[in-house]
Parts: sequence; structure tokens; C-alpha cells
Amino acid sequence: MTRDEVSQFREEFREQHIPSWYSGTIHVVFNCIMMVGVCIYMLTLVKNPTPLELLTLPVGLLIGNLGVYIIHKYLLHRVQPFVEAFTFRVHTTWHHHFYTDENFLHDTRKDFYILFFPPTVILMFILFMMPATYFLLVTFLPVNVVFLYLFTFALYFLLYESVHFISHLPPGNPLLRFPLFGFMRKHHLAHHNVELMYQYNFNVVFPLFDYILGTVYKEEPSEP
Repeated sequence: MTRDEVSQFREEFREQHIPSWYSGTIHVVFNCIMMVGVCIYMLTLVKNPTPLELLTLPVGLLIGNLGVYIIHKYLLHRVQPFVEAFTFRVHTTWHHHFYTDENFLHDTRKDFYILFFPPTVILMFILFMMPATYFLLVTFLPVNVVFLYLFTFALYFLLYESVHFISHLPPGNPLLRFPLFGFMRKHHLAHHNVELMYQYNFNVVFPLFDYILGTVYKEEPSEP
């Protein structure tokens, strides 16, 4: 897509999908408060964890890295029955055509509408996914392990939102002086090339499974 095509898509998307009352600031604050609150609450439920139980933290982050890779590659960039309207359409059809490697930045905070997870996804995560995970795991794992895993579950959600937002910042932003953030911005920029997005760079927080599974795009992306 050319820059003009992206600009036209953006204008049409704003008119058709972003409500006039939408506030990008409230959107971000809501997501942040909810996920930070869940992280803190999960930690308050952990009582005197053993060193072995604390291993849940790195294992949980590893599972999160793999989970994001699988969901990103096979749900968000593949048409799947019954969920296409909530996954492929929102992510590939909307997000990846609103933000391409040629037009990678938001113009106003209204554009956060298609940059961050919708609040409905956050609520679904908290009200359904986390309780379901708890009741599934507590049948065969110690309760401390379950709460620590749920903490990493929520933490990875928060990390995803944070690193994804930072990856869409302009090149001169001070946050990008941190090597990891600068590296992940280049990694994510290549993924937003509409010809590469189906094959490369599916991890967002850290490209561990992109490297393990051979889906890292090796060439340096060109800055728009």
C-alpha cells in the first residue's frame, strides 16, 4: 500500500468505525489500570511461595511468548471459522492497513482505537479467561503456582500492550534508546509490511519463538 492509500484507508476507517465520543486517553488508562490491578491482586493471593513455585514466573513468561506467537500467526493472520470477525478482520484487515511500514505512526490519540486491545477484550480476559484458567489449573497444581501463573498471564498482556505501543513510536523517541525497544521496533516494523505480515516476526515482546521457529525476517526494514 502506498502512503496515499493508507491515508485514504485511515480517513474512511475513522469515519466508519471510531465513535465521536471515543477517547484514546481513557482507553489507555482503562487498559492499564485493569491489567496492573489484576497483576497486583494475583500477587497478594500468593502465600509464602517456595523456590520451586517461583519457577512458575519464567515458565509462565515463556508460555506467554509461545502463546502470543501462535495466536498472532494462526488466529490474527489466518481466517478461522467462527472467530474471523474478531481476529483476522480486526487485526489483519484493520490494524495492518491502518498501520503499515509506510505509515507506522498514529496521527492523534483517536488512532489508539486500532492500536490497543479493545476494552471488551480486557474485560473478557479478566471475567472469563482468567477464572477459566484458574479452575482448570487448580485441579492439579498447587494454588500458589496457579496464582503465580495468572500473574504472568496478566503481566504478559501488559507487556504486549506496552512494547507494541513503544514499537509504533517515532524513531527519535527517547524510549527507543533502550536497546530492546529499538530492536523490537525494527522487528515489528518489518511485520507491518503487508507482503511480509503473514510469514514473519509474530512475536511482539521478544522474538524468542520467531528465532526458534525460523520466522525472523533477516533484512533490515527501511524507515518510512
